[in-house]
Amino acid sequence: MEAQWKKNNARVGIRYTIALFMAVVLFVMMQMFAHATAEGGTATVKAGKTDVKVRASAVNGSEVAKVNGGDTFTIVSSTEGSDGYTWYEITGEVNGSTINGYIRSDFVDVTEAAPAEGGDEAPAEVIDILNEEGIRLILLRCAGFNNVDIKRCAEYGIKVARVPAYSPYA
Repeated sequence: MEAQWKKNNARVGIRYTIALFMAVVLFVMMQMFAHATAEGGTATVKAGKTDVKVRASAVNGSEVAKVNGGDTFTIVSSTEGSDGYTWYEITGEVNGSTINGYIRSDFVDVTEAAPAEGGDEAPAEVIDILNEEGIRLILLRCAGFNNVDIKRCAEYGIKVARVPAYSPYA
């Protein structure tokens, strides 16, 4: 009986160790990517793309301009569209004309800006990397999930949970 108890405790210990290891890996990766945020960054229309529509609002907004590969804009903000894509609110000049509007994320390459302070974030790009590495659980040290792309996690079957007794001073 005692041997079985020790064996079960060992299994539980291994599971907790693996979960802790994964949390540490996630934390390190999030710190690597914490400096990156789209707002204030640069969106460059992908090479080979022509007549990409810039819209007055995300998804179904009226067309305000058409842009081409190599055109560069400043990202003002980003939003998740009802179509499932991330849309960037952009501003910039093309051929002497100022353009303000929204462009879908899959048409641009983003050079990200560094915010004043880092944070724990897991945007789609980080989730993609975690999936490629075989990570199936993300444990958060905070109460909310607003900094994690939950939709992308669900697509990959990655579970997201918080550590209820986490102490930042531990």
